[in-house]
Amino acid sequence: MSLCGTCTVQGSCLAWALQVGDCHGVWGGTTPRERRAMLIAWRERVKPNGEPVDDGPDEEDRRLLTLIPSSR
Repeated sequence: MSLCGTCTVQGSCLAWALQVGDCHGVWGGTTPRERRAMLIAWRERVKPNGEPVDDGPDEEDRRLLTLIPSSR
């Protein structure tokens, strides 16, 4: 996963894995467990009709970013 920290497509890689629900291996510098936690937190913030919940500043987003390990 340390290699992911220097990758120029880390964000896109993670976004793809979250979008398709890939639950195996390392994607975007995250483990399957970390991605599951991100998906659960995201689902809790989305209304049943698919619209995002307007809950003010993106504190939750910043908290989720802490789940992504940093090799720096």
